Amino acid sequence: MIKMKVVPVKVPWMISPSHDFASFIGHENREVSVQVMCGYNTKHYDKVIANLELKYGGDIPDEEYNKAGSVIIEIKFTPICLFNIYGKMDGYERYDFSIFDPYYYGGLSIGDEWNKTDICPNPGFYEVVESNLKETFGFISPRVKHWVLRGHDSCIDVLAYSFEWKEVEW
Repeated sequence: MIKMKVVPVKVPWMISPSHDFASFIGHENREVSVQVMCGYNTKHYDKVIANLELKYGGDIPDEEYNKAGSVIIEIKFTPICLFNIYGKMDGYERYDFSIFDPYYYGGLSIGDEWNKTDICPNPGFYEVVESNLKETFGFISPRVKHWVLRGHDSCIDVLAYSFEWKEVEW
């Protein structure tokens, strides 16, 4: 089996490696929204803490302090062509994540690069280049893109034309 290559989507957050997806809801052939716990880089976290200290002084409420490094992100895909959620062991091996090896085996630091560029180098959200899944399901239009999201114990494959994301309250 030839593994499909992935490239990171350029976003300022990272899907939490210790949480799974918070929720997903969809309307067939229209859209799917996925909510997931994410974190930002150290630079962003320090800015949030500084603002909380200005607001509350030295007595930041626990709830506010605990939320400072985390956020729920909602990613909406439209129009939806395919949505598939599965356990990592059931399909994870179909992707080539070797592009990230330098971060895990030395040479590059995710944190250093993330703080320098404000774009997470390995966000847990990827576009699949040369997707054979599109062809398998008969989608030949170049408008159809293939994305993969990785949670703690599961992954999501999405075929759609576009996506947008926003922070939501939690």
